[in-house]
Amino acid sequence: MPDYTSWQEKYVAVTTLQLDPKNPRIPGGEKMEQRELIAELVEHENIDELAKDISANGYSPLENLIAMEDDGKVLVLEGNRRLAALKLLIAPELAPDQALKRFRSMANAAAHSVHKVRVVFAPSRPDAAPLIMQKHTRRTVARWSTLQQARYYRSLVAGGMSPRDVAKKYGGTAAEVLDALRTNALYEIACALDLPSDLRAKVHDSRNFPATSLTRIFNVPEARQALGIEYMDDGDVRGTIHQDEFLKAFARIVSDIAKGEHGSRTLNTVEQIVEYVGSLGRDAPDRKRKGSFTPADIVADGPEEGSKSSGAKSGPARTARPPRVSPSIIPIGVKCTVADERVRDIFAELKRTNLEGPKRAPNTSAVMTRILLELAVGHYLVRTGKMKAIVEARRAREAKRQRTLPREWHPTLREMLQAMVDDPGGPLQSNALKAARRVLARDAAGLSLEDLNAFVHSVYSVPTPRELRGFWKAFEEVFLLVLREPDKT
Repeated sequence: MPDYTSWQEKYVAVTTLQLDPKNPRIPGGEKMEQRELIAELVEHENIDELAKDISANGYSPLENLIAMEDDGKVLVLEGNRRLAALKLLIAPELAPDQALKRFRSMANAAAHSVHKVRVVFAPSRPDAAPLIMQKHTRRTVARWSTLQQARYYRSLVAGGMSPRDVAKKYGGTAAEVLDALRTNALYEIACALDLPSDLRAKVHDSRNFPATSLTRIFNVPEARQALGIEYMDDGDVRGTIHQDEFLKAFARIVSDIAKGEHGSRTLNTVEQIVEYVGSLGRDAPDRKRKGSFTPADIVADGPEEGSKSSGAKSGPARTARPPRVSPSIIPIGVKCTVADERVRDIFAELKRTNLEGPKRAPNTSAVMTRILLELAVGHYLVRTGKMKAIVEARRAREAKRQRTLPREWHPTLREMLQAMVDDPGGPLQSNALKAARRVLARDAAGLSLEDLNAFVHSVYSVPTPRELRGFWKAFEEVFLLVLREPDKT
């Protein structure tokens, strides 16, 4: 248990405090700017009543905000509704257009504005979690929904805690935490579906969407097997069939739940769930289509904001946001579709290996990246029939030297890449060809293949996240080529 007596307490200007984008009240799956966070809370979390009370009666001196310092900012972990109300009373123009008049009226009626509030500083997000959990899982304040609590558990695990640690520190059992993590994973996929606007709005309403009906289906092993999903020991889920086949069935299930056609009454027993999954008809997945995927694969490729099919609300254009940075060396959105199961498995494992953060594993990332590249390039050359030419050319050279090439001989990664570069009609064109030449150059100014080899073989060469991301960026065109199943030639 943290020593709360050591936490600092300060009075901080409201205008300098930041709302928490990871607040469980904020729907997951998209990043919002501060003004968008305020708009979300105004629309769904009854900020009007809270602001009206503060305007009429003042801000209670008994209320503390809990915050932490994060990259030079003060991020409020507990008290986001109060912070939003205070900000709107100071600057009503932050309110969404439809609420602007109301907040201006409340700001004008306020006896005095509250420009500084008392803030207690937690050392970290996990340290603050026990207090926050106590408040929002009891009746002292507005309780979280099932999905909001699941999202909070996910944030703790993403911060480096194991499900068992979360349960031990914050109450409950490890099984309950694992169930919440899986609920969060399934819901993130549901939010990425390309659904009609009315259904999409219901699914994205994390306060009211009946997520328990969704997880009840996938808690039945027979249903998971039929739908091509397996539960991992860490609380995540993994697809065991082609992603498109799973999404076809999953979209039907989510739509049925959102429409109210199926719920706790019709999906209450194992028999009812098995019967329902078996009745999907043409929406049932074709399990013969092989493949694998993770929730991150689907969430990263969700419908574009504002697309016609997504039903996004029209309104003023949002400020462009910087692209999300993948925690692993593999950028968000990159997929592996090759038929080779081992290449796919290594790709999936590498995608789950972090470069930074509490669970960072740069050495593992470097070694696995080297292995992935070699196996994927080798698979590409075999599938396109080009590997045979490489072996025969080497055998001919050895024969001229009166040597015999071993039967089990296999070209090195450098030899395979060099053959792709030297092939005038080969697959490497333009940027991919330039990138391959740069990486193959032994005196390359940037990260070269020799550097990547050194990360594997030298005890003195320690990779940094920046170096590894630089290698992927320099060689991305080649990775994108060999990770996609090529046409036979």
